[in-house]
Amino acid sequence: MIHTTWRLPSGAYFDPMTAAKTDGKRYAEYVDALHREPMVIIQRDKPNSFERDGYVGIFYFKDLKVGEDSSIRLTLTARYADPAL
Repeated sequence: MIHTTWRLPSGAYFDPMTAAKTDGKRYAEYVDALHREPMVIIQRDKPNSFERDGYVGIFYFKDLKVGEDSSIRLTLTARYADPAL
C-alpha cells in the first residue's frame, strides 16, 4: 500500500521514507512485495497525516527503484479495473 501524500500528478511516486523504520522485517517484506507484485493499493491520507482516510484504487506500476537511503520510487501506469464489474 502506498500513500497519496507521495503521489505526483504525473503518475510518478516518490516516498523518501523519512523517519520510517526501514531496518526491520516489515520494511523488507514491503519491498519484497513491491518486487513481486505488478500492482499497488493507493491509500488516501488524512490531511497532514499518514492516517488512512479511504482508498483511491489499485494501480499497475513500473520502474520500481529502491534507493540506498530506503526511498521508494515508481511510476503508476494504469488503474486496475475488474472486467467482471
